[in-house]
Amino acid sequence: MNNQLTTKNLDVKIDDYLLNLIDFFEKFDSGNPYMRAAVSELQNSMPKELLNSQSDWFITWSQAGKR
Repeated sequence: MNNQLTTKNLDVKIDDYLLNLIDFFEKFDSGNPYMRAAVSELQNSMPKELLNSQSDWFITWSQAGKR
């Protein structure tokens, strides 16, 4: 599947491939409204089981503690 992203001065061809969420975590800017909106869109499309505090990924995440 190929999509075309068009902005004011930019045409970008977007190929269909798997995204690596770690890349997004590393570059996330909580002050950027577009990034915050994108995370909200992702969250809204996720199965509710993944957003449960007893889900496997969250239990693993919470073991890291706060840095």
